[in-house]
Amino acid sequence: MSAITVSGDLLHYEVLGRGRPVILLHSWLGSWRYWIPTMQQLSVKYRIYALDLWGFGDSGKNKPFYHIEGQAQLLEQFLERMGISKAVFIGHGLGAAVMAHFATRPNCGKLVHRMMVISPPLFGAGFRNTSSDTSTSATTTTSTNHDEPTEKPTATTFTFTVTASDDAPTVARLSDADRAMLLRAAAKSGTDETVASSKQLTSDTDSSTEAQSTEQTSTETPKPLSTQEIISNSASNPLANMVQRMKPQALLSRHVDNTSPDFEKLRVEVEKADEEAIRVSCSSLSQYNPLQKLLKVSTPTLTLFGANDTFIQMPDESILEAVSNHDQIRLLVLQNTRHFPMLEDTPRFIRLLKEFLEAPDLQQIEMKDEWKRRLR
Repeated sequence: MSAITVSGDLLHYEVLGRGRPVILLHSWLGSWRYWIPTMQQLSVKYRIYALDLWGFGDSGKNKPFYHIEGQAQLLEQFLERMGISKAVFIGHGLGAAVMAHFATRPNCGKLVHRMMVISPPLFGAGFRNTSSDTSTSATTTTSTNHDEPTEKPTATTFTFTVTASDDAPTVARLSDADRAMLLRAAAKSGTDETVASSKQLTSDTDSSTEAQSTEQTSTETPKPLSTQEIISNSASNPLANMVQRMKPQALLSRHVDNTSPDFEKLRVEVEKADEEAIRVSCSSLSQYNPLQKLLKVSTPTLTLFGANDTFIQMPDESILEAVSNHDQIRLLVLQNTRHFPMLEDTPRFIRLLKEFLEAPDLQQIEMKDEWKRRLR
């Protein structure tokens, strides 16, 4: 067990291997421990660090830093103490939100070589189209205090390609309903990948205006809200609403297969977590919106969703389109996968991870035929 003192408390981490540094951050349901298979596989070529965030695992219960900004500060201070000037970052759930925020903090982006965000909690009124919102303005205005848009864009018609296999059709000029139907059909196709292609994405609105409005965010780090302010500011935050209603153990039982050999290990780690750390970090997503942060990253990023994840469900189509339209982001959806791809299908996840680490261009990453055969 390794630990250093950060912000007056103990930060626990584990390290394995030699080579280029890779940083692993866990989600809400667990700790560093579920990264062990990943660390063992990558340690031959990389130096792997797995951290426990504040309030999780064996790190201290540093309550003033439970929000996303506080966890990002933990990450920055850890890198400074370890003398790491540049690394690859892999975050899952909570860890994905922390990394997206970290990558856009002043002077932190230069520390990120590339980034993988697994099951990131992407939601926000500014990118969510519903049947009742089709007549609202297309201009997205970002609050300088909360990094969250205050108006919703007009529902528009896009050219949107979904690739589920080599012979998958290219569909142009889809309506909102057709887009949703196509994505559902691709998810049921039984293949390994659904790719939202950014190359054919067009809009009837002025895309350059939209891009400019998305980037209208404050350069100043927002002042962290108090715990009560964060929790009361969670009306549009479905994850915060869910964790307010259920105990962490109940969340684990509902969203993870309890017949899995890893379930009991996860349960032990979930019981270690401070429930306030889960509630506050979830609720603080309303202030530190991961969608807004992800759309501002300037480093190559692989965004990965499990098609069957019920804890952090896939975003709606408008959000997927916004993410896939970013020229630095590669978007993949893994079929037959829930919230823990690193545990549910470790060999397939490790192959994808190695491809991510070694590919010169993330846009060239493709799912291998040998991975597909595992699911047939």
